[in-house]
Amino acid sequence: MRSNVLINIHTTTVSVDGVPDTMELISPATIERLWDGALEITYEESEITGMEGTTTHIFLTETGATMLREGNISTQLDFQEGQEHVSMYETPFGSMLLRIRTVKLKSTITLEEGGVLDLYYTMEIDNQLYGHYLLHLTVQKPDHPAEDGQEQAEDTDETEPSSS
Repeated sequence: MRSNVLINIHTTTVSVDGVPDTMELISPATIERLWDGALEITYEESEITGMEGTTTHIFLTETGATMLREGNISTQLDFQEGQEHVSMYETPFGSMLLRIRTVKLKSTITLEEGGVLDLYYTMEIDNQLYGHYLLHLTVQKPDHPAEDGQEQAEDTDETEPSSS
């Protein structure tokens, strides 16, 4: 069964020169449980993310997460804590080889309650370090409003990207 939800994606990127950049997206989305037990969160990217015309699917399993983008941007990013995955990132302007190293992944998201996904990873593009990423995704079900000061899925002080 598919449910309508509201998501808040807060992403901090620290580039190789140590400059942090933060972006926040609040968007309607859907969440559903798939036949294999995975949760799928689906939303439309916007002009804010620079990926307008792209649909993003986030699949959450017991062993990790997968981010699948379809449309103007096409890619599949696989996240498993302590693991490295390689994929192609396809844009209207060309393709790039991405290498994702997942440092930390913690999810409290359930179909019934919503919840939080915290993801810390590094990305290389064409074998060159591009940056460190900290993604905090909150899934809010309409009948379960977020509480003030909602805690992250796990304290990330030890693994947060730093600008030093």
